[in-house]
Amino acid sequence: MKKIFFLFVLGCLIVNVSYSQLLQSNSQIIFGGNACETVSTFLTQIPGCNTNTAYNLVFEDNFDGSTLDESKWLYSLGVVRDPYFTTNKQWLQSQNVSVSNGTLKLTAKKEVPALNKTFSIWDPAAQGMTDITSSYDYSSGEIWTKQLFKYGKYEARCKLPSGVGFWSSFWNYGGSNWNEIDFFEIKSHDNDRFTCNTHHEFGGTEYPCGYDNDNYTDFSNWHTFTCIYEPDKITWQIDGVTLRVLSKYTTTLGQSVSCSSNIAAGTYFLNKSFPDATMAVCLGLGLETGPNAPNANTIFPNNFEIDYLRIYEKQNSVCQSCNESLVYDNTSNLPTLSKAQSTIVAGTNVTEVTGQNVTMTAGEVVALIPGFTVQNGATFQASIDACNNSNYSGIPINFIGSNADQNSALVKCVTPVYIIQANGVQFYSCQVYDLMGNLVANITNVGNGSNHISLFNISSYAVGWYIVKFDLMNCSQTDHREYNIYVSSAGCKSLSIQQPNIQERSELVSPNTDLETEFL
Repeated sequence: MKKIFFLFVLGCLIVNVSYSQLLQSNSQIIFGGNACETVSTFLTQIPGCNTNTAYNLVFEDNFDGSTLDESKWLYSLGVVRDPYFTTNKQWLQSQNVSVSNGTLKLTAKKEVPALNKTFSIWDPAAQGMTDITSSYDYSSGEIWTKQLFKYGKYEARCKLPSGVGFWSSFWNYGGSNWNEIDFFEIKSHDNDRFTCNTHHEFGGTEYPCGYDNDNYTDFSNWHTFTCIYEPDKITWQIDGVTLRVLSKYTTTLGQSVSCSSNIAAGTYFLNKSFPDATMAVCLGLGLETGPNAPNANTIFPNNFEIDYLRIYEKQNSVCQSCNESLVYDNTSNLPTLSKAQSTIVAGTNVTEVTGQNVTMTAGEVVALIPGFTVQNGATFQASIDACNNSNYSGIPINFIGSNADQNSALVKCVTPVYIIQANGVQFYSCQVYDLMGNLVANITNVGNGSNHISLFNISSYAVGWYIVKFDLMNCSQTDHREYNIYVSSAGCKSLSIQQPNIQERSELVSPNTDLETEFL
């Protein structure tokens, strides 16, 4: 029997090795004569794997209009990197970004007279900002997505400018420290050379890992560039042809380890340059300095042209069906939409606050028990309807909080379980690492319908700092977070917590830009 019950309603030893020390060379990724740096780690399985093969389109811009869709994109403005112009120099401005005839155009222009502009950079000595004024012979354009993405397939069809001096890039960047995947960086003086890189800050140091393929093709013609970012590897393709696969983990013999591998518990090697964060997607056109700077034969204006950008994410296995049931308690952060196969229960100090518009739909029962309150000015609806993947996909994830966030402590005898509170979570994964990079715990689970999720128990953990990374997921969204957590056995006495000795990385440039910063 299908019912709606309104029972009570009121108004998560470092050993450095290089691949050159390994016995097999087929897994090496070499750049400039150097191999990617690794660190030993203990694994029982590959964390974060999703073995589904189906991808869902989660972002698309075909640039069909006459202006940039500013609901999807942000402009980079001024100088956002290389403040001393060692490799490139251009002034970024929105008027160099245009959409026409079905393509996005990032336009490099020669400025006559030169632009006289001022930007701010961080001065480490003064621990403050300082202004730098310079003249710019060239202007250009760069954009970043407002939305952040992690694992998935990134694809763009592009045509790059020819001549000397242009530096076209398609990449993603973000996280609480340096995380970056260069889908490509192509310099027009060597316009048939494909370059791709990864960057990741590990233990306070930035580690790059690059790859070049010379004499590949003429990139001033149209080509489709694809990068597939997965928990175990990153794959780069051009026009459907795989050029490079970079593995996150390798064996002591240098063999790649993937999510499809049945690995034995033991020591493996982690690529320090492998990114691990949600990131914005970026498209930009730079102008080189030095011997490859534009010359008298370089044609201006000139365009980096993009036909489309599409981003796909793997469907989580949990998305094959809806949650069986949902339970809300002790919260005033209800999601706008809740759907369940059978039952939704809300009560025990649950409040819908003024201004909210909340809808609950279940296949059999919506039960509002004593303690559920709707404040004046809020709107509440409940209905009985069948729940399936298509009508569940619009539910947002709302992260409310946890019992230990950045640089907080969990005390074994007081708070042995790490608990988060979030709405809209159908599936979650969590990895806990010690500061030597060893995987201490790897948890994946289907949400139990409650908005309180117990991620892991610290009772058996050694005292010290840990890095906790977790992803909260449903069929349409992923919320990635990363915290440094201290585990204490201080006998329930007051703690004086010493911050982890992790070197902070300060950006030299304070970009004059609308870019948003994500604090994980």
